[in-house]
Amino acid sequence: MNKDFIVPFGIDQHGEWKTVYSVPNGLACNCVCPACGDELVAKKGPCVAWHFAHHSNTSSTSCGETAIHKCAKYILQTSKGKVLHLPRNKQHCIGTSRGEYRCVLGNGRAEHRIAEARRQVDVFVETWIKRDAWPERNISSVWRKGNPLVVEICVTHPKDNDYLKDIQRSGVSALEIRISKEDVLREIQKAQGDRISAMRRLVLGPRSGNRKWIWLKEIAGPFIW
Repeated sequence: MNKDFIVPFGIDQHGEWKTVYSVPNGLACNCVCPACGDELVAKKGPCVAWHFAHHSNTSSTSCGETAIHKCAKYILQTSKGKVLHLPRNKQHCIGTSRGEYRCVLGNGRAEHRIAEARRQVDVFVETWIKRDAWPERNISSVWRKGNPLVVEICVTHPKDNDYLKDIQRSGVSALEIRISKEDVLREIQKAQGDRISAMRRLVLGPRSGNRKWIWLKEIAGPFIW
């Protein structure tokens, strides 16, 4: 089994994202590759780890990476009201009373072009800051409007200095979430149920070690970035 050609996710005839664990074996899975649209085969034999493979011999090694990118963007775009865990930043007081840094996602747009940055970003999303208790007023579960946030998904190629300069020009804070194919395959194998939940955890958190600020906009006043 060559992991370079493994596709972690398929899309079924209803347009839903699937893992190999939630579909029938072989071509009966009725799934296509999210990257190239080719027919997938669910390989669920006794000797190797279960996985999707292309039915044809014309598949690309980039399909697995593209599938992870597309699935992550789909999760961010469709997770309105869900919590996104953020990297820590000592200069910005955006943590909760339990020391967590997180926001709640609003409307999101995938493959969004920012004119000021002169480039397209993976996801552009509205945010709300959650703080379990304000220090000066013991009010629980308070939400405050945050600023727009760019989220980039990194599978193999992190953003470079040119990207940093462009995103600074745009004035929008940018977060990079690193998700490797090995992480995805391992977490899917350990998960239960539809197992897409494993990908949601990798994207949204609370695993904080796989995310970092590309650039964090300086804004006067506490509790917002």
